[in-house]
Formats: sequence, structure tokens, C-alpha cells
Amino acid sequence: MVGRIRRAFDQAYADSLPRRIRYLATYEGEESFIVDADGVWNLSTVENSIRFEFESKVSDFSPGEWVALPDEKGNPASCPPTPGDLRRGDSPAVVCVLASRVGDRFLITYKVWFRAVCELIDQECDPEAEQYEIRLRQAKRAISTSRSIRMGFNRRYWEEGRAVVEVNVFLP
Repeated sequence: MVGRIRRAFDQAYADSLPRRIRYLATYEGEESFIVDADGVWNLSTVENSIRFEFESKVSDFSPGEWVALPDEKGNPASCPPTPGDLRRGDSPAVVCVLASRVGDRFLITYKVWFRAVCELIDQECDPEAEQYEIRLRQAKRAISTSRSIRMGFNRRYWEEGRAVVEVNVFLP
């Protein structure tokens, strides 16, 4: 089960949560996302992140510290994500995992952050180049205990020279 959950969040897989959200932001539409464990979903529009926590008898990760999973190209990341804008071609998503001991079990937390992407010139966003950001939008509740969530394209608009794409997250 732990391996299947990891695959659900690992950007190396096309059906992972971050890649599905990016797909909806690009091509629009709506879809469900299901994991193989009962857990707690938590959406933070302030951090622009979504978190999933579940208990397990085993863990792929040592307890105690956040671990960043590489993006779909294998590029490393940091947890929490480095603040600021990214270079075009970088993944707008960062996936981090935390394993914590709870008695004889593990509480495993996956957290996916979305960040703005732009062309950088001298560590500043080039105002003439394309910039974009995926924003997660709370459609119902911010917390849910479920194996699934629904996601859907909401709207695309311009804000301060940046294309912003909102994706609704429906927690049942």
C-alpha cells in the first residue's frame, strides 16, 4: 500500500496528483483522484498546497524530517519549497513527504505545493516573458476524510503580468 500511495504523489508518474492538477490547468476539464488508503485531506489556499495523511505499519521514509521527491525530470527540490519564482521548464509543483512515529505505526504525510514559474534574468522575473501560476481553490471544505477528491478547471486570468490558472479542489 505504501508504494501505491507514493506513486500517487510521485511526479515521475503521469497519473500522480501534481501531474493531474497540471493537466487540468492546461487542458481544463474535471476528474476524480483516488488513493488506496483511508486518510485525511487538507487544502491550504494560503500555502497553495494540498496534504494527505494516512497511517501505516511501514514507511519508505525515515521518521522525523521532510523529504522532497524529485520532479518528473528527476530534478531535486527542497522542503519546504524554496520561496520565489522558478525558471520556465521547472515543475510548478513540489512534493514532500514526512513520516512520523505514532506508537507502533507511522503517520505518513504527503504535501504538494504549487509555485509560480517565469523566465529569470539576474534572479528576477523577466516582465516581457511568459509567467504562470496554478492556484488551488477551495470548492467546498478544506478538510476531509476520504480516499478521493474531485478536481476541476475553474478559470484562467491575468494578474500583475502573470497568467493565473485556478483549479477547484472538491473535498467530499
